[in-house]
Order: sequence, then C-alpha cells, then structure tokens
Amino acid sequence: MNNKPIPLKLLAVLHILMPLFSLVFNALVSGLPITQYAGVHWNSFSGLELLEFYAFSPLAGLLILSFSAWGYYSYLAVVLWNIAINTIIWKVEFSSSLAVLVASNLFNVVSFVYMLSPAVRKIYTDKSLHWWNTPKRFLVDINEVVINNDVRTDVSIRNLSKGGALLLTKWSPAIGENLSMCFSLGDFDFSTEAKVVHAKEDQFGVQFLTNTDLIQEALEFTQLEPMNKSLNTKDQFKVWMGDLKQGRGLFPNL
Repeated sequence: MNNKPIPLKLLAVLHILMPLFSLVFNALVSGLPITQYAGVHWNSFSGLELLEFYAFSPLAGLLILSFSAWGYYSYLAVVLWNIAINTIIWKVEFSSSLAVLVASNLFNVVSFVYMLSPAVRKIYTDKSLHWWNTPKRFLVDINEVVINNDVRTDVSIRNLSKGGALLLTKWSPAIGENLSMCFSLGDFDFSTEAKVVHAKEDQFGVQFLTNTDLIQEALEFTQLEPMNKSLNTKDQFKVWMGDLKQGRGLFPNL
C-alpha cells in the first residue's frame, strides 16, 4: 500500500478533537451544561491556560501527521507537557478524586507509550520506511536492455518507477556499482546512469541517477497500472479493520 499508517492518522484525529472531548468531560465532572461550562472556562482561564487547553493537543495531532523525526520528538515533549498540566489542574481542583487524574491523563499516557514502541518510532526516524513517498512502481516487460554498452540478453526489466527498476538476471553486479543503461518503453528510448542498491542471485535493483523526469513522463504517457495503488480513506479503513480482526494492524507493518 502507498498509504500512511491509519492507526497513526486516527491517533492524530483524536488529539485534534481532544479539546472538545475535554470540555465535555470537565462539564460532566463539574455538573454543568456544556455551554455554561464552556463560558465559565473561557472567562476564568488566562490566555496562556486557554492556549494550553485548546492548542497543545491539536498541535500534538499535527506533529503526528508530520511523519518526521523532529515532529516525533516534539510530539513526545508536547504530550509530557499535557500530562504535567493535567496533573497540576487535578491537584488544584480535583485532588479528592483519583479517578479524575486517571481519566484526564489516560489518553495521553497510552498514546505516549504507543508512540515509544519500536515500530512506530522507526516510522518517524527512518525515512526509508516512508513508502507513501516512494514513486509509483509499474509492472513492465522490457527484454532489450543495454548495460555498459553491452547488449544483455540475460537481463530484463520487470518493474519500473521514476526512481529505479527491478531487473531479472542470471548475472548480478555488485551493490554500489554504477551502471549505464539504455532501454525503451513504448515509443520512448532512455539512456540513464544507475546505481545498484540491492542484488540477489537472480535479480537486482537500481536507482536511476539521471533522466528521471523523462522516465516519469513516459510512465504517465503509457498509462500503465501501478503495482501498489493508494486506497481512499474508506477502503483503507476497511482493510485496517480486517487486519485488526486477524490480530494485526495496531502497529505499522514494517
């Protein structure tokens, strides 16, 4: 799939909506109608307190959606701050009820621990796992390939993207080796420099170093079917629910 992990997107949405959930929760605890509590809350809190209440959780949600290392560590700092603020408020206003402390911090603590899990941390700190940013890859059947000015009859390209290709072969170059390649796709002829990024006994993958825009243009013109199409949110949610029923899907699949 070319989609960002849906558990993280759902967690971000919950953070963004958390001020609304907190207003409802606090109104119930105070025994006031939500509209009355919101008015009292708005008039009695300082500007800084209102900023912390209404902005910090949505900020945490946006940091989740950044899918970056700086966003990840900033998120952890923001959530720790929220936990500290909730604890201070509890101590001042609700210290007689431990249940209020648990309820006010439960979501932040669970989400904090979840984000510390190795699978989630890697999504943010290892850009190579950002599969949704990789160019679309297309199945092809290109059997005429010239490598280093040598026509190779034992090499064929089996999938192709703007950034690289997978080649089937009985000959495997060394990882890191630079190759010059010539091949055709429809009415387009290409000559490009490439670097071997992985190799097995019967195949190897290359990253294109030149003419990537021309290759992208040819892929769009020929209208090939992508190998991994992005799902819309509704279909992605259905797939995720199916994964949950089978005991997986809670954490990103690496």
